[in-house]
Amino acid sequence: TAVKIFVQKYNQENPKNPIRQINVGMEHNDLEFQIRRDAIKSPRILKVIDYSDYGVIGQMHKGDSQKEQCILWEEDENEG
Repeated sequence: TAVKIFVQKYNQENPKNPIRQINVGMEHNDLEFQIRRDAIKSPRILKVIDYSDYGVIGQMHKGDSQKEQCILWEEDENEG
C-alpha cells in the first residue's frame, strides 16, 4: 500500500527516528467508511500536534484526532 511504501522510504532516510505506527483521526473524517472497512480502532490514542501552533484559533486545539483514531499502519515485528 502507499502508506507502507511511504513508511519504508521514510524509515530508510530517518533510521534514528523511525515511524512505528500511523493513526488517523476519525470524528470528522470524510473517508470514514473506507478507513473503517480496512482498519481497526486504535486502543491507544497517539499524541497529536497542537494545531493552534499553525494558526488555528484557540488554545491547545488538538482537532478530532484526539477523540478517536484508527490504525492505518503499524510496524510488523516479523518484517525486517
